Amino acid sequence: MPRVVLLAVCAVALAGCGGSGGNGNDGAGGIPTLSITLMDAGCSPREATAKAGPLTIAVTNGGTSDVTRLELRTPDGIILGERENVTAGISGGFTLNLEPGRYTLDCPNAAQPHGTLTVTGNASAAAHGPDALKLALATAGYK
Repeated sequence: MPRVVLLAVCAVALAGCGGSGGNGNDGAGGIPTLSITLMDAGCSPREATAKAGPLTIAVTNGGTSDVTRLELRTPDGIILGERENVTAGISGGFTLNLEPGRYTLDCPNAAQPHGTLTVTGNASAAAHGPDALKLALATAGYK
């Protein structure tokens, strides 16, 4: 799990406001994209699935002024990725490298603030995804 946290932190730092596209579609660089809409009721979709490896989570505001943040958390509550200040007309996202497992999608201030992202597949796909080398080089350069 520490590798996921390190990769996620580095990816979030490097990605900033990356990616757009529909669920399962390839975003920039061929990375699959999961689209999440923030709504008063909660994150939409509330239940999502993805394959292990690199994933861009694109966040848009569905017209709410109360729900402006999405967090992706481990079962232990550790935030792996976050996009804040997603107000009407604003979108953004983050990219990380996920291992198989269940993660929590948190939309604070929503009526139902918790959703689930289930990641399936081979753990090695997450550790050695198509951008793993680029990420390792960028991380080394940042240090």
